[in-house]
Amino acid sequence: QELGLHVDNELSSAIAENMTPLLLLAVPVLSAVSEELFFRGFIQMRLAAWRGQTLAIPVSALLFGVAHLAYRHPVQVFAPFAFGAVLGVMMMRYRNVAAPMAAHFTFNFVQLTAVYLF
Repeated sequence: QELGLHVDNELSSAIAENMTPLLLLAVPVLSAVSEELFFRGFIQMRLAAWRGQTLAIPVSALLFGVAHLAYRHPVQVFAPFAFGAVLGVMMMRYRNVAAPMAAHFTFNFVQLTAVYLF
């Protein structure tokens, strides 16, 4: 909303209404670790070994976007798809899941901090 985009949905509202200092750290840590291990560490690397990074990055990014369908808004599916592509390039560049994991944590933490504070 502060960025000129107002997206109302039950999942976003529930997250915002129930945010606590503990969740402010736990949600970004758990989502970054679990999602990056799965989408970049497992899916992208398996696809890359089979068909190369040219296919692996967009497919893993697409699946990452689809995994966010619960938000029920196109922006909240397209944004994770685009971010997933960036994270995929990071994975390819550094060959270490820690890089996209750190970026994912930072992205989620900044967003949730804004929700929590404002």
